[in-house]
Amino acid sequence: MVQRRNLEYYKRFNINLKDCIVVHAGFCEEKDICRSRYSVIEDFYIYAREEALDFGGIRNGMIIFGHTPTIAKDSLYYNDGRVFKYYDKDKDCLFYNIDCGCGYKGSNISENCRLACIRLEDEAIFYV
Repeated sequence: MVQRRNLEYYKRFNINLKDCIVVHAGFCEEKDICRSRYSVIEDFYIYAREEALDFGGIRNGMIIFGHTPTIAKDSLYYNDGRVFKYYDKDKDCLFYNIDCGCGYKGSNISENCRLACIRLEDEAIFYV
């Protein structure tokens, strides 16, 4: 497990016999590919945006991430403030972007900013 200042860059665990990773922006097992985009793999965990889907993921698993709010209209992840879900069939990897813009609530960016939570056992999504 990679750490910085005693904080983990990601948390990996098993839920319902499936590998699951919770990370800020993206997770990549093929570190050489990800290093070609970022000088250090830790930057991928922190800053990856669309490339998190293109190069990231884990085989037979699930990635829970944020970093790019789903209220950003110019983003691949745009979903009008709802959780963005993507399935990579080649890796059998499910991606959930749960950053629904709650940090922008009260601004004039979007009226659909909300906090999203996912219950990993059954992948149920809740909004506040």
